Amino acid sequence: MKVKVVIHGHALEFTKGKERERVLDVSPDATVSDVASIIGLPNELFAGFFVNGDKVPPSFRLREGDTVILASPISGGGYQISAGAY
Repeated sequence: MKVKVVIHGHALEFTKGKERERVLDVSPDATVSDVASIIGLPNELFAGFFVNGDKVPPSFRLREGDTVILASPISGGGYQISAGAY
């Protein structure tokens, strides 16, 4: 199944190709944690995980067409991820 992945914050520096957004083909039982592993980043790098605008735990199971946002900690002010931003 396909999911869209968006990486926010400094975690982007650690990804191959530095792609902020990508579509991944994952197994039907994939979790948010699995997505982070597929792109080669540890869960500890992220301050939060969001699916379709809702904050979720790393164990959250994904569905076809979900948008996964991996948000690393940022500094310099407030930060909010709103539904529909992507």
